[in-house]
Amino acid sequence: MKYILLFMLVSMFCHAQDYNKVTAYRLIDEMDDGPCSLVTYFKAGDSSFVYSARSIDAVMIKKLLSIKKKAKKWKKTGFWCRKGYIGGDMIYNMFVFEGAKVNDTLFTSDDIVIFPSKQVAYTDKNKEVYKAFNNHFKAFFDRDFKEENENRILQGRAVLDSIGVDKIVYKGKAVTQLNFQDIKNQTQSLKEIDVFESEEDSITDYLYTYEADRDIIETKNNKSIESVLINNPGTFSIDGIKVGDSEDLVVYKYPQSAKHTYAVSTKFEEMEYKYDYEITFINNKGGAVITVDKKVVSSIVIRLD
Repeated sequence: MKYILLFMLVSMFCHAQDYNKVTAYRLIDEMDDGPCSLVTYFKAGDSSFVYSARSIDAVMIKKLLSIKKKAKKWKKTGFWCRKGYIGGDMIYNMFVFEGAKVNDTLFTSDDIVIFPSKQVAYTDKNKEVYKAFNNHFKAFFDRDFKEENENRILQGRAVLDSIGVDKIVYKGKAVTQLNFQDIKNQTQSLKEIDVFESEEDSITDYLYTYEADRDIIETKNNKSIESVLINNPGTFSIDGIKVGDSEDLVVYKYPQSAKHTYAVSTKFEEMEYKYDYEITFINNKGGAVITVDKKVVSSIVIRLD
């Protein structure tokens, strides 16, 4: 008898571990009327349209999987979505369950549960999918990312903090007083990553991209500096701010720009602690984007026009 009880306990434990994580994907905006499923965007790797959230909440996972089973008893509704055809119904949400078993997937959209392979959907009239969510998933699905993105576009008209280009410093010297060769002579390591040829008014320019001391530098004809992705705290700084500094310093120096931060990642869990501050350079000389990750400056991008 004790062996039977042991077997039952082990079986129950293994079954509970079948799925230990669920990732929710939301299609935030449709690029056009072509794809009728977020899966198309997902497979294309277009993360700018598909946002995600994750959870290991075993209770919620069990509820969502249960809904997938019982949804077939709900009222059936019309649904049609076929790859390559225009005008189909849209699948906006996808839940991917992961664990010891083969992954399972639940598709939903606007209070319906969808079975794409059978081209059929069932009405979730009591919003059971939403009710099954924990607070984390409710916050994810309640947030209007599309409106936030539209506001981000309008931010281009917002008044941001500005500084002079002379505030950009490389190893103690203003970048305005340097060219790429000066920087090249001071780097510990230099590796060419890419070269792009462009022609305008019969004049050919070459845009070179280098990795130098962990920074990524773009230069025109190996002379002028076009842009820099700063990853190294010992090389470039901007207005005294370098990689590794506290976010408080950024907010103190750029209070106006701090009113218009925007998320870097489409992963919901990262949005709360990873975001960008943007400042401009006086006289339309370009601008900079300061990325903060968990209250610390993780990188800075400088663009010189």
